[in-house]
Order: sequence, then structure tokens, then C-alpha cells
Amino acid sequence: MWEKLEGIAKIIEIRENENLKLVKLSENIFRPAMGGQDSDTGWIMKGDQRIPVFGAKTVGNEIFVVVPSNAPLKKGDEVRVKVDTDRRKKLSKLHTAQHILFKALQKICGEIEFVNVFLTIKNDKPHGELVINSPNELTQDIITRAEVIANEVILENRPVLTYEISLSDLDNSVRIRDTLLEKVKKVRIVEVKGFDKTACSGTHVSSTLEIGLVKVISWKKTNGGNVYKINFTVGRDALESILTITNMVLSASKEFSFQPFQTYAFISNIVERNRALEGIKKLLIDVLYRFLEDKISSNKPILIYHQHLPIKDSLRLLKKLKKKRKKGLPTIILASNINNMTNIAILLSVEEEKNLIRKLESRGFKCWGREFLQCTSSTSITPAELEDVLQEVLGNEINKLLDYQSKGRG
Repeated sequence: MWEKLEGIAKIIEIRENENLKLVKLSENIFRPAMGGQDSDTGWIMKGDQRIPVFGAKTVGNEIFVVVPSNAPLKKGDEVRVKVDTDRRKKLSKLHTAQHILFKALQKICGEIEFVNVFLTIKNDKPHGELVINSPNELTQDIITRAEVIANEVILENRPVLTYEISLSDLDNSVRIRDTLLEKVKKVRIVEVKGFDKTACSGTHVSSTLEIGLVKVISWKKTNGGNVYKINFTVGRDALESILTITNMVLSASKEFSFQPFQTYAFISNIVERNRALEGIKKLLIDVLYRFLEDKISSNKPILIYHQHLPIKDSLRLLKKLKKKRKKGLPTIILASNINNMTNIAILLSVEEEKNLIRKLESRGFKCWGREFLQCTSSTSITPAELEDVLQEVLGNEINKLLDYQSKGRG
């Protein structure tokens, strides 16, 4: 399927579509975007003119190619057509690699569910996005083990076979979407010999070694359940990614007098701990919120000066507090002094905000923000200095909830 990469065709229909033209060919060789694989691109040649094909798209049951609106084409023209073989090859490598990577994850995690995939070319580089639902928590160790299994299969140069079978011949060894069973009588199978069988209409390599390598670039948990998005690349770009990371680790190892595996273990440990701590941080924001609710007993502005809460977490806390403002919540100022930089996040009225911005800017602060006023300075300001500024602008006595090492004025 889609083996032909160039040929002769006649133009049998042209449709104007905004700033583009949709052209229907008597014999189409351009594969449209479907099954998670992005569209082919290429060229139409008419005489000595070379017209770019931006892609192919399905309109109803027909396939049209997309060309510039000023393309000198008309119905009845006989033209030469050519697929961009470099793009097609990269997409084919990505697609086979995706099958192998998913199967490798399945071998480690058990019955993970395939959710979605998108295979494309970004800045001339192959880019794959695999979305899965895993019954188990995904970790960096699992990702690494899956990469090892996948690359072992690739380097074994296994044949990749494509063939059709009837629905009655399907068995549990074939991965197939239930929705596909309702639409077809025969199924096209892509088989990585001795490793994976998947129902698929996409383009693929003929042997795994053509992929070169596969490398997971990044992965993250998406909203809801145990759904994960895994970004990966293949071939030369996978090798470049591996070498870049390796050289960074070697450089860090030399700098800090660690062995490379010690450095890797150290970094991996930090990453995993940070993932776990992110959930704890959200719980602690709730605790801080309840703590502040208990402390707020008047309409006087409240200054909370600390050395621990980054600005993004200060904003998260203010969002929760904002909901209470209609019930008489006073002005809340969260100020931090981290790495010799003062950051302030404030929930206050519009008039108070204007006066405070002028005052803080005169002291070298940069101020911005819509929902909350955010201010930052490249130099630190002491709690006493900040209290004086706020006192002057707000014209009110200020309640202080202080959390810093040297309490008191100065």
C-alpha cells in the first residue's frame, strides 16, 4: 500500500479552498493524514514548472492534494507527480518504531491501553507522540527498560512484514482497535517478526535496522487517570539526542567528580523525587490556605514574608484566597527572598495596585500581571523596608505573618 512514489497522472478536478487549491489526480500516490501518521508532501511537475504539494487530504471518500492557490494547473493537464521520499522514509521509521516501543512498554507494564499516536516531521526532524493508559505508574526506569528492549529489536534487523487477513482469521496475537472491526472485512497486518502484530494502514520500513535507533525525548502524565504522553524520535536524531545527553552527563561527572553512573543515578533520583513531591506540594498549598484562613481576623492588610515559596506557588495560593475575597478578605501580600531576589505576589484593589506599582518601580522592581500583581527585583529588600513601602501605599497598619531567619526590623 502506497508503495508507488512517482508517476504520471491527469488532473480530473480542481477546487478552490481559501488560499489553496485542492487537486484530484487520476492516480493519487500521496498518502493523506490518517491512523496517526501525518500526510505525504511532494511535487507536481508540469513542463519545467515544479509545484509544491503541501499535503493530501480526504474529502468525503475522495483524496485531494493541496497546492498553492496560484499553481498553474487546470483540469485535463497531464503531469508528473513525486512524493517527498525523505519525509516518507522518516514517517515510516517513526511508525514502525512506535509499534516496537508500545510493545516494549506492554511487556514491562502489562496490558497498557493504546490511546493515540501522532507521527510527523518538525523542523525536518522525525517526531512521534505516543499516548497510553497504563494500569501502573510510569517511571523513568520503565521508560529506560522499554528503550533498551525496543533498540535490541531494532538492532536484531528483524523483517517487517505486511499482509492482509480476514476477520475470521484474527487471533489474540494481533493488536487491533475495536472500532476497526466494525468497518472492514479484511485487515492489513504489520508484523515485526517474532515480536509484534498490529492492524495498521500506515507506511513502514521493511526491516527494523532501517530505523537505526529510537529514543524517548520526554514524557509526562496528562490530565486524568494514568494517561501518559511519550515523545520520541528515531534514526540520526535519536543518536544525536543520546550523544548530547551522554556528553552532558560526562561533563557533569567531570565537573563534580562523580562517575557517570553515579551522576545518572543521582539525577534520576532527583527527577523521581520531584515527581512525588509535586503532589505533596499541592497538598501543602491547601494546608497553607487553611492556616491563613485561621489567621485572618481583621480587614487589615496581611504581609507574609518567607524564604521558601517560589512565585508560581505563591500565585497558586492567591488563586485559592481570591475566592474568599468577596467575604471580606483583606489585601494579601506574599513576599519571598530567594537567591538574593525579592519576589512579591499581591491580591489587592485596583487603586492600591496603581500606587504600589509606582512605589515599587521607583525602587527598581519590575511589575506585571493581570489576575494578581507580580513584582520582582534583582536585588533583595529587607522585610522592614518592604513593610515601610506597603505601610506608605496602603495607609494601614499591617498584620505580619513572618517566616524568615532574622525576624525584627533591619
